[in-house]
Amino acid sequence: MSASAPVTKKPVIAAPRPMSRAEKIFILSVLGPALIHFTIFTITPVTLSLILSFSEWQLLGTPQFVGLKNYIELFHDETFRIGMKNTFLYVLMYVPPMLIVPLGLAMLINRPGIMPQVFRSIYFLPVVTSFVVFALIFKWIFSAEPTSLANQFMHLLGLPAQSWLANENQALPLLAFLGILKGAAWNMIYFIAGLQGIPDTFYEAARIDGANRRQVFRNVTLPLLRPTLYFVSVLTTIGAFQVFDSAFLLTQGGPNRATTTIVYFVYQAGFEQFRMGYASASAYVLLVLVFVVTYIQKRWLGKPADWY
Repeated sequence: MSASAPVTKKPVIAAPRPMSRAEKIFILSVLGPALIHFTIFTITPVTLSLILSFSEWQLLGTPQFVGLKNYIELFHDETFRIGMKNTFLYVLMYVPPMLIVPLGLAMLINRPGIMPQVFRSIYFLPVVTSFVVFALIFKWIFSAEPTSLANQFMHLLGLPAQSWLANENQALPLLAFLGILKGAAWNMIYFIAGLQGIPDTFYEAARIDGANRRQVFRNVTLPLLRPTLYFVSVLTTIGAFQVFDSAFLLTQGGPNRATTTIVYFVYQAGFEQFRMGYASASAYVLLVLVFVVTYIQKRWLGKPADWY
């Protein structure tokens, strides 16, 4: 006679307690204002701008539905194509240094002591400085005048004075350089947080195995820093595609459209030409570009850190 199999009891899961009226009112009072703000200032403008991208509207009168006319015209617009090219060039010049330089700074000052804290504060000063003030100082330094600080430095090196921001080949790299100076410390803080989240036991094990600094960085730091690297690269890339303030303050899209970016094109179409539907269409093209690039970054970097 075979023994009967033991009967296993399933764990009893208690039914969730229904929320009281007071709890519902409290949750609604906390989330309500945020939901209302999100609906009014995010969902509604995004929805209306999408509808507007299929229309012609010059701020006055009733929008006229034109279908895909705005999108078709965009890809025949030479200024928009130049804006796309300039934006991609800016991304290529801006994003890699905004990953490499902050990571290097983070590794240099990620150590205990007073001096690393002091240098961390010094490096972070450009972030808390007004961008308008920072840009005006930058414009003064790189003025085309022979007496500008940059041209005085060129004179000390025995090199001719440069027109800098008035030069088609130099203006866009200088805008990228300005962005790096202004924002590198912000990414540095993210990388410091990521480095401090890596347990010391991994570094101790690597040293016991005889790994040198380069091997530790390549085989321990970078793999475990992957989530932070992915987060920082996505934020930096999105910010690079949205570059506008430096082009507006320093070059106004010139010289000869050399610094006209997609967002600056949206500004010109919407607030100089008053073609709100055309501006909305170009903004949605930018949205698709950012989505595609972010998806590529997710496939490449968006993997969890391999801890074991």
